Amino acid sequence: MSMEFRHTIKDAHPKPILCAQYNPFRRELYTAGEDATIRVWDSSGKPMQKIQTGSPIYCLAYNARRQQLMAGQTKKVRLFQLIPSDESYSSQVLEKKSIVCSEHSDMVSCIVSCEGRFYSVGYDRKIVIYDVSHHGDLKLYPFRSIKDAHDAAISTLVYGKDADNSWLITGSFDRVVKLWSLDGNLMQRFDGFANIISSCCYVVPSQTLWVTANSSIPLVYDPRSGINVSDFVRTDHERYQNTGASFGLKSLLFIPENNEVIAITTRRSILVWKYNAGASLTVLPGHMDIVECLTFTSKEPLLIFSGGDDGIIRKWERLQLNTFMYSFENLSLPRNDLEQEIETEKVHASKKEQNENETVKQNRPSVNCLVYYEDLDYLVSGYEDSRICIWGYNEESVNFEEEQQQAEEGNEGVSNRVAGMSLKATLNEHRESVTALVCFQHNSKHWMVSTGWDRRICVWDLETLQLQDVFHNHNGQTAKEELAADGIILAIDYSPERNEFAYASSDKLAYVRRFSSNGGEMKLMAVLQGHEAEVTQIKWHKKYKQWITGSEDRTVRIWHETGLPCLRVINNDGPVTAICIDAINGCLITGSQDKIIRVFDLDKKDEIVQKNVGHTDEIRSVIHIPARNQYVSASWDNTVRVWNAYLKKGQRRTVKVTTYQAAIQEEEEPMPTFSDLNPLIVPKLLTKPVFAADFVIEKPTQREEDANSHAERSALEEELRQTLNDLDVQLNSNDVILLILEAIGQIQKDQKASMNSSVCYCSLVFFPCFCACPKLDC
Repeated sequence: MSMEFRHTIKDAHPKPILCAQYNPFRRELYTAGEDATIRVWDSSGKPMQKIQTGSPIYCLAYNARRQQLMAGQTKKVRLFQLIPSDESYSSQVLEKKSIVCSEHSDMVSCIVSCEGRFYSVGYDRKIVIYDVSHHGDLKLYPFRSIKDAHDAAISTLVYGKDADNSWLITGSFDRVVKLWSLDGNLMQRFDGFANIISSCCYVVPSQTLWVTANSSIPLVYDPRSGINVSDFVRTDHERYQNTGASFGLKSLLFIPENNEVIAITTRRSILVWKYNAGASLTVLPGHMDIVECLTFTSKEPLLIFSGGDDGIIRKWERLQLNTFMYSFENLSLPRNDLEQEIETEKVHASKKEQNENETVKQNRPSVNCLVYYEDLDYLVSGYEDSRICIWGYNEESVNFEEEQQQAEEGNEGVSNRVAGMSLKATLNEHRESVTALVCFQHNSKHWMVSTGWDRRICVWDLETLQLQDVFHNHNGQTAKEELAADGIILAIDYSPERNEFAYASSDKLAYVRRFSSNGGEMKLMAVLQGHEAEVTQIKWHKKYKQWITGSEDRTVRIWHETGLPCLRVINNDGPVTAICIDAINGCLITGSQDKIIRVFDLDKKDEIVQKNVGHTDEIRSVIHIPARNQYVSASWDNTVRVWNAYLKKGQRRTVKVTTYQAAIQEEEEPMPTFSDLNPLIVPKLLTKPVFAADFVIEKPTQREEDANSHAERSALEEELRQTLNDLDVQLNSNDVILLILEAIGQIQKDQKASMNSSVCYCSLVFFPCFCACPKLDC
């Protein structure tokens, strides 16, 4: 939405304007400055009131709860009460009478208002907390005065609030930022800034504190732990920083209505950041080259492993202090193996090449694939130089670390499992780069299937760490080794329900085979044909019992559990380089060459329900961590990023899952709604009517029938006797009435001649009328 220019208030003040406040309820603007006046403007820019204060005003604060305005001056603050709009019979907005409090001994630099209180800071290094009366006369009470809150003048004061905490944040010329409670207690201290603190703000959506000390990029801190998380929470400074010219940030402001942060620079420009819910939660730097693969452990402590072209496996563990920072540890191949390889190369090289190789640093083979096998606690890595390495935990090291940590309480360093990890074995059966691994249990034994650019399929016994067999054709007594595909194999996955494994190839096909420890019994079950380019990924969907393939032809295909037919095709809008299955809700997650992570809800006709954008190069791997409801991605931009996972309606953000398999089988129960807890009860009158025929009357006994009949007979006799008595009384009364009527008629005849009067209609009733007729004395 574009911004439209409205109007300019010319000559608003005769001297520089130093501060302004806006009242959103009454749509009024309050301004003040060096001319020592407070001026009130309506929404159209028309002046409403002018109040003279006698000295320059450096800051203003509006309290919506108390409907009050506080102004900061030299050595004092001044409080004004707003006149209610329904009681104002003129253009006056502020009461001219004000309350002055002189707690400061120097200029008041900042004032904030929150929860019915005012807070002021100044160049006298003091913080003053004011309580204000909410009824009766206007009064100002200094609740607390904190002397020497900083070692120099306080330059900024910010009020930060989220769903869990409320803070006061101060910055000073002593290059220190401090975090205070609303009662004035010091909670956190941030130091190590290179310059004076010019501004700061609290960003509610990310729950981070942004600070600028005349720096060209904002420094991001976690207010709870006090740690600088700028390396993990990126502000995209590469996009707005110009290497040809430098500038500093002078002021920061967070706008909660738009979830935006605005910064004013020394080059008279404005920078705007907007919170993006689809952006990464944190960025894990550290790799010196592209990152190719990811895996994780579901047991506590939850660990993430990443590997790439730098030949180093990095273990990431989230710190308990905050959700942004991760510690990492490197796992690299032993130097002895690397030195042996270099010596072998030198033997076959010329003298000139030998001299050059002596000065070149050792090159590690790149890590192409990673798998963590929970049952045996093995980390399996496949390398570019055809080797497979098995990493495990050294029991002696684990026991030593446990004793050491028990002796040192409160140690939050590297966990026991990681401290004891070492190289268990190296498998060298493959002839070229190993690109795909899968580990599983079958018939109470632990197996691993590996493949790669040599197009061979090797079966390994993980308990003995020995080669079991290689895929081949078995014809009679001779067994001839056979290539499993026409192109290099790029991905593999296993279906425990069907005891089948499938692998994707660069020949535009995917193959499904029955697993067997005998290489000659791996029967081909299906060939998945339909992609128009290399098939880069294949996954087994445990919830829907389907095979899913991704290709460089920008499509994802979903296949029947038997392999054929193809059930449907999903357009990915970019070449598919990574596929993952959401273990909680069954959604399909894809990573692409266009640097976008897409989430498809298979229950909503393959609708794209979430997009995650942030990587600056091709995405190579995506995993889902059910215990944290997070996606983790690896990219060629040398970073690993963590994202919020997609949640369906009713799902919670935190889910406790003990194992990966349990997470796939158990869907999260939705939160019960008010209608579920209080179901509508249909009244009985609105249901099906009940007829007499629907009632079932129990048949009484013979004694009960005799008693009932006797009672009924007696009641009928009594009723008949009463009726006869009433008739007798009625007949007698009728005879009397007839006699009375005859007498009245005779009287009327006798009085006809002597009296002209109207007839008394009282005679028409069946009983005598006493004093009811004015013409006749009855």
